[in-house]
Amino acid sequence: LTPEQIAEVCAIGLKIEDYFGKPQDIEWGWIDGSFALLQTRAIRGLDIVRDVEVGRLAEIDRLKKLTTDKRQVWVTHNLGETLRAPMPLTWDIMQQFMSGDGGFGRFYHDLGYRPSPLVCKEGFLELIGGRIYADPERAAQLFWGDSPFCYDLDALIEDQSILDQAPDKFEPNNADGAFFLIVPGIIATMWRKSRIGKQMKKTVEDHFKSTILPPYLAYVKGKRAQDLTALNTADLCAELEERRQKVLVDFAKESLKPGSIGAIAFAELRNTLIQLMGEEEGGKLAFNLTVGLDGDTTVDQNEMLYQVAHGKATMADFLELYGHRTVGEMELSEPRYREDPTQLDNILTSMKKSAKSPGDLHHGHIEERTKLEKELPELLVSWGGSSLQEKIQENLKLTQELLAYRESGKYYLMMGYELIRLAILEFSRRWDLGRDIFFLQIDELAGFEGRRDELLETIAARKIRWQSLQRLDMADVIDSDELDKLGLPQVYENATELEGEAIAAGVASGTARIVFDPRESRDLGEDCILVCTSTDPGWTPLFVNARALIVEKGGVLSHGAIVARDFGIPAVVCAGATKRLKEGDKVRVDGNRGIISIMESDNA
Repeated sequence: LTPEQIAEVCAIGLKIEDYFGKPQDIEWGWIDGSFALLQTRAIRGLDIVRDVEVGRLAEIDRLKKLTTDKRQVWVTHNLGETLRAPMPLTWDIMQQFMSGDGGFGRFYHDLGYRPSPLVCKEGFLELIGGRIYADPERAAQLFWGDSPFCYDLDALIEDQSILDQAPDKFEPNNADGAFFLIVPGIIATMWRKSRIGKQMKKTVEDHFKSTILPPYLAYVKGKRAQDLTALNTADLCAELEERRQKVLVDFAKESLKPGSIGAIAFAELRNTLIQLMGEEEGGKLAFNLTVGLDGDTTVDQNEMLYQVAHGKATMADFLELYGHRTVGEMELSEPRYREDPTQLDNILTSMKKSAKSPGDLHHGHIEERTKLEKELPELLVSWGGSSLQEKIQENLKLTQELLAYRESGKYYLMMGYELIRLAILEFSRRWDLGRDIFFLQIDELAGFEGRRDELLETIAARKIRWQSLQRLDMADVIDSDELDKLGLPQVYENATELEGEAIAAGVASGTARIVFDPRESRDLGEDCILVCTSTDPGWTPLFVNARALIVEKGGVLSHGAIVARDFGIPAVVCAGATKRLKEGDKVRVDGNRGIISIMESDNA
C-alpha cells in the first residue's frame, strides 16, 4: 500500500471504532482501486488488558486510604487455598461467614474467645487484588476482643502460620487507661477457653454425630426438594438468607469443632516430637503416625470414583453421595458434579489406567501406621522421651479420631453450600443472567428487577475488573511501606534447589507436571510429580498416580497435606512453584526436609 492508502485505511478504522465505541478487529480488502469492508468485531480481551494497570493503581489507592500513620501488613489467608479469586456474590457470602458474627466467628465464640465488635461487624479479611488476605490487627481481635495483644509483624512476615494462634505480643501503646479494667475479662476468657477445650475433647465427636448432623441432613434433604420457582423475589431473598444462616452460621460453627480439636492435638503431637527428636525426624514421625486415618470422606469419595472407573459402581451411585461437590467448590459459581458429570470424564479415564485402588492404598497405610504405633514406646525410650509417652499417646489418639473431620466436616458443609447455590441459580434463571448473577452483590438481589439496566452495566464493569485483577502477581505478604510494588511480577532467582515447607514425609523423584485444573485432558505419566497452586477434594484423584505433591499454598493441616499423607506421598509447599519449575523438569522432592532439587531442567 502507498502512504496515502495506509492513511485511508487508518481513517476507515477510526470511523468504525468511533461508531462502535470500542477498538475493533476489522477484515478488509482492496479491489478495483477502493477498500472493501468484510467484517468487524470487538477485540476480545483488550478491555481487560487495559484495565490491569488501572485496577492495580486503584487497589494501591484504596490500601493507602486504609492505612494510618503506622505500618500495616496483610498476609494471605488459608481460605485462599480453596477460593483463589472469589466472584462478588461468593465473596459477600464468605466474608460474612468469616466475620465474628458468621459461622467462623461463632465457632471462636463457642471455644471461649470473645471477638471484638469490629470483627463481628466487618470481619478480619480483606480482598486485595482479587485475592483473600487477613488483616493481622483485626485478626488479633478474634481472641481477646479489643485488647493490647497483637501479632509481631516481622515474625508474621516470616511465618504466616502464626496467624492461626492467639496473639502473644503485648503492645503498651495500645493500653490506655481502661486497660486494667478489661484485664479481668481477658483472664476470664483464657480460663473459659481452657475449660471449654478440655470438655470439648471428650464430647465433640459424639455431639456432632448424634445431635448436630441428623437434623442438618434432614434439613438438606427437605430443601433440595423445595420448588423455588413458586417464590416471588422477596420470598426468594428471604429463602437465600435462611439457607445462609442455617448452613454458614448454625451448622458451620459446629462442623469446624471436631477438626479443630484434632488439629490442635496434631500440632501438640508434632511440636512434642520435634522438641524431642529435631525438626526432620520429629516432623517425619508425626506425619507417619497420622496416615490412613479413619472417617475421611475424601478417601471414600476417591475409592467410589475408582469403582465407577472400573465398572464396579455407577455414576448415579457416585452422584448420590458426592454430587454436591466439585473442583473449586468454595466458589459458588462452579457447577457441582451432579449438574455436569462430564467434568469427571478425564479423571475417570485416568483412573481406568491405574491398577492401584485408593482404598487399597489407604488400608496399606493403616497397616504401616499400626506397626509404627507398636514401635513407638521403644522409639521414645531410644530418644530419651519415655516420660512424654502419656502426653504423646493422648494427642495421637485425639488426632487419629478427629483430624479427618477437617475433610469430613467440609463434606457435610458443602451439602448446604449447594443449597445456597441453588437459590442463587433461581435468581439467574428468572432474570436470564447465567453466570453473571455472581457478579452482583447480595444486597443488590432484592432490587435488581427495578434497576436491571443499571446493574447490567455494573456487572459488565465488575467482570472486566475481576478478570484484570487476576493477572496481577500477588505476593503472600503486602507491606504498606511497599505498596508501589503491589501486583508487579515477582522475580525468582534461578536455582537448582528450592526450599519450602515439608507437609508430608518421604522422598520421591519424577517429572514435574504443572496442572492448573484437574479436569483438563492430559496424560501425566507414571512418574508424575504433581505441581499446582493448591488443592481441594476435586484434585485428589490425581494423587493416585502421583509420586509427590508440590503446592504453592498450604500448611501441615491443609487438604493437600492430609491427603498426601494418606496416599503416602511426600509433599512440600513452595511459593511460586508453578513459575519456578518448568513442565518436564526432573525433580526430587524431599518431604522430610522441605527441599525440591531440580536434577534436570527442561528449559529448552
